[in-house]
Amino acid sequence: MRILKNPNPVEEIVKTCPECECEFAFTDGDIKTYFYSDNILGPSFYGYSKRYVLCPNCGKEIIIEENSSD
Repeated sequence: MRILKNPNPVEEIVKTCPECECEFAFTDGDIKTYFYSDNILGPSFYGYSKRYVLCPNCGKEIIIEENSSD
């Protein structure tokens, strides 16, 4: 199914894949999230998170946002 006229459009973000140079658009609903924590409380705590999309042509992970704490 394809929407021809949408009264409630969703903002799209356009990216180009650095691997295959495919230009594509995505919305917030397409963004995947990954989170890792070592579950150690205190000064040795380590946490990592990223938000990313996959290139629809080659499948390469394209990071939108990345954070780490140590």
